[in-house]
Amino acid sequence: MVVTLTIPAIAGAQVPAHFRGDHLVRARLVSEFRTVVPGNSTWLAVELTPSPGWHIYWRNPGDSGAPSHIAWSLPRGVTVGATSWPVPKRLVTGGITTYVYDKRATLLVPLALGPGVHAQRDAAVAANLSWLVCSNVCVPGRASASTHFTIDARTPAKGVRGEDNALFAAARSSLPSPPHFEATFGSDRETFHVSVPIASFAGERVRGATFFPLDRTLIAASAPQKVMIDKRVTLILQRGGSPRRMPAQIDGVLAIDGTAADGHAESAAYAVSARPAITMMAERPLSFIAAFVLAFLGGIVLNVMPCVFPVLSFKALGAIAGNASNRRWRTGAAYAADVVASCSTLGVVLLALRSGGNAIGWGFQFQSPLFVALLALLLFTLALAMSGVAEIVIPLPGPLAHRSGNHGAVSAFTDGALVALVASSCTAPFMGAALGFALGASAPVALGVFVALGLGLALPYVVVTGVPAVAARLPKPGPWMVVARRLFAFPLYASVAWLVWVFSTQVSGSALLALLAALVFVGFGVSAFGSAQLSDVWRRGWRSFGVAGFVIAVALVAPVRAVQHHAGADASSQGAVHFEPFSPARLTELRNAQRPVFVDISAAWCITCQVNDRLALHRSDVEKRFADLHVTLLQGDWTNQDASISGYLQGFGRSGVPLYVYYGPNGNVEVWPQLLTPGLVLERLNRA
Repeated sequence: MVVTLTIPAIAGAQVPAHFRGDHLVRARLVSEFRTVVPGNSTWLAVELTPSPGWHIYWRNPGDSGAPSHIAWSLPRGVTVGATSWPVPKRLVTGGITTYVYDKRATLLVPLALGPGVHAQRDAAVAANLSWLVCSNVCVPGRASASTHFTIDARTPAKGVRGEDNALFAAARSSLPSPPHFEATFGSDRETFHVSVPIASFAGERVRGATFFPLDRTLIAASAPQKVMIDKRVTLILQRGGSPRRMPAQIDGVLAIDGTAADGHAESAAYAVSARPAITMMAERPLSFIAAFVLAFLGGIVLNVMPCVFPVLSFKALGAIAGNASNRRWRTGAAYAADVVASCSTLGVVLLALRSGGNAIGWGFQFQSPLFVALLALLLFTLALAMSGVAEIVIPLPGPLAHRSGNHGAVSAFTDGALVALVASSCTAPFMGAALGFALGASAPVALGVFVALGLGLALPYVVVTGVPAVAARLPKPGPWMVVARRLFAFPLYASVAWLVWVFSTQVSGSALLALLAALVFVGFGVSAFGSAQLSDVWRRGWRSFGVAGFVIAVALVAPVRAVQHHAGADASSQGAVHFEPFSPARLTELRNAQRPVFVDISAAWCITCQVNDRLALHRSDVEKRFADLHVTLLQGDWTNQDASISGYLQGFGRSGVPLYVYYGPNGNVEVWPQLLTPGLVLERLNRA
């Protein structure tokens, strides 16, 4: 059997002929046992010794270089396992950082014999080695090495050792040790923070540390590794070119430099797999049925959330207007179909984007300034129409245009999409756990959860339009609806004002001016359509002006892009208590210092978040209690996309905001409800 690994092509054509990489590295292959029993295993040592002044590379070479590779030739029924690499050295040359071996490096490889391997007196194992060896220049090299051993079932169970015990003992001592501690990591937009408890190194005063990641793209190798030593050893590592998504774990070698109790220098290295510092609290895992029910209940509650209520105001008028129609059940069915389809579509898009590495969650479209601007223009158009400036009529194709009874159903269908889009800016009670379950489940299961959410959101309107006993209690249509319609326009105007404010937190001042100008052109466009509906004179011209107004409005906002703002700046000015910007590193630092911490993850487009902030968190009695308990307040702003906040939410099984988490000084972690009251906040703080 031949196992092959290829070395990447290295530009070496410019190297002078007298440099031969084959002669610059001495290679040797040794078997730990000279006799092995079928069904057992042995270890192979691949010894590579570069010439003085030269070096070869670790499995992750760093900024440049290439690791050594081995192509094996093995007897039938014999296999090799994963290679164990000794701890490398960090070499910085001209601003380039590499992970190297400048002295003898012994790689250990397990070799296993199947139980059916036939006895052999002289079984041969060959290794075809290739490497890149560097000094002032880099040259590729290769060599072949082999070793022999006997396969004999009559030998003792462990086999017979060879004569290189010292070689294998030294090789094992140079490998990173399994850790006797738990390593964790946090991250922000620019860095990772790998942390281990200082108590893990009892009897040794830690002076420094170096982290060697297995993933070459994870960190910028040439960036300095800042080490903080307190109750934990924390390395701050600059992110590399890997995707900005939060990794499930960070694997690598942690090398610790310290001073022993007797004063002499001491070092150790550990093969660590750091996991996120913020993990979901221990909870019973949800079943699909439980997630389905929670999503359904959350959808029902969404109907009374402040983000949805303004849009439902004109739907209420539609239900009353259609109360006299014998086809009102079609209206309810069309509305429900579109709400379910829209929620399902949002879920599919969300899952697809997350699978592509985007750190996003529920309400992700509100992180796009363009979406916020277009939604503001749409709601402004509807508000003007409800104010009587113009009638908005949906044109129907072909024969449907002659069946006026279908207009209500078509309007309800399109209204359902609007309600679902606006509702996605909120996370109602019951929704958080259900959506967190969906984002970690298979696609068909996740789709079922989003369908349940849509069914719950549509249920109240379906009951009103489809149950005769409920419909009979609605007011009768009449002239009073003209006044009511104009009054219900004002919640839509309020929604537009809210969206303009959200937009202002995402973009520059010039982009905000563009949106305000776009609203003016939308007003002109709706007025032009209204003029065309009132008079036959210049009807075509007015319609052309109306279309031009809408086209100009969209063109004004189309180029906008998000501008990052620092979280916590606005919040800190709202009251006496100062909110710091959230980052996993800052949270880890505060928790290591055993400080109580309150984390508020919110977004400008989340109305529930804003209501909680103003009515529950920024009250004088609540702020005083935070101050009395010396609680550090961290606020994460998810208005724009932020990978570290998305990872933090994911750690609690959440995909949307708000999220409120309290960390007590004794290490307890408590997730607070999504709807806060001053009494609830004070009660939670008093019992903490």
